[in-house]
Amino acid sequence: MNLQKLEKKSWIAVIFFLILSTAVVSAALYKRNEIKQCPLTDSMETSLYETKFNIDSRQTDADGNVLIRGWFVEEGAVYPFYNFGWGQAGSGVYNNFHLAALNEGTVVEFPTLLSKRDDVTAGINDGTDYKYSGFSASIPASYQSLISANGLYILSGSPSGQQRLYLIMSGGAFDEQ
Repeated sequence: MNLQKLEKKSWIAVIFFLILSTAVVSAALYKRNEIKQCPLTDSMETSLYETKFNIDSRQTDADGNVLIRGWFVEEGAVYPFYNFGWGQAGSGVYNNFHLAALNEGTVVEFPTLLSKRDDVTAGINDGTDYKYSGFSASIPASYQSLISANGLYILSGSPSGQQRLYLIMSGGAFDEQ
């Protein structure tokens, strides 16, 4: 009898753990995929690096949402780090950027998925590994008029939290594609 009760309690604990884990993962994914807004600051508009980028494709779905794919790099921008697993210091690119738009002193940041692009590293060939310089982002149809008026930007962040804003497509160019 006690063994059956223990087995039943174990299953209840496992089921509870699975439900809790699912809730945590769902909350994290929801948070990652929301459109964020932050105030535009003067420091965001200061370009620290030469940039290179390309819009590889732009597709509009049946609902009018625009899926944009491409790549973006801040040329030669590397940051020091310490890898505790390797037990040594190094330096590398800090891939933290999102597609964005401007709205009356506010930066609207769209969820952006980074992807591996070995071709970019090979093409630039400056000794820096720009491995995760690829991106894809879906821009909701409701934001297209904002981008048409003000352009499409990349909001790039550094490990210290400093953010920079780079214009990658004017509003007119966004409308033409």
